[in-house]
Amino acid sequence: SLDAEFGGVILTDYQDRVDFRQDRAVIVQVDPADIAESDWSKDVVPYLNLMQSWQKQGVKVAVVAFNGGAVTKDEIYLALERGIPVIAVRGSGRETDVSIDAVEKGTATVKDAATGDDVPVDASLVSIASIEDAETFRAALIARGVIVEEGCGCVE
Repeated sequence: SLDAEFGGVILTDYQDRVDFRQDRAVIVQVDPADIAESDWSKDVVPYLNLMQSWQKQGVKVAVVAFNGGAVTKDEIYLALERGIPVIAVRGSGRETDVSIDAVEKGTATVKDAATGDDVPVDASLVSIASIEDAETFRAALIARGVIVEEGCGCVE
């Protein structure tokens, strides 16, 4: 339904919505019958495959990792397996911070698509921004091409 007060489209009974002021949004619909109540990760592979496909066509994509548990860990490592950059927010806690530590120590691994072997994460795919430093986060988004800096003449 439409949100008469704030604009946008309400997607769920929990008031999840796509705001008309957003620059971009992606909705991945998965049949609820295929998802157990405890399995929040069913949409991870489809949306990462979509992002990988767009990336191959020249679209700039990235996963922003903030806090999270097992699903966030899957998002981070499955994105990196596909060559999708990750912008990880240090200090947000849980799996995001654990993953940052592993990347910085050189112990983070992903499965090689061709061999299935564990290989080191390409650390160049990971940007790290502190939860207390909005400018570093913004710079990472710009560096990855996810947002465009104002005044660059890049946008009509």
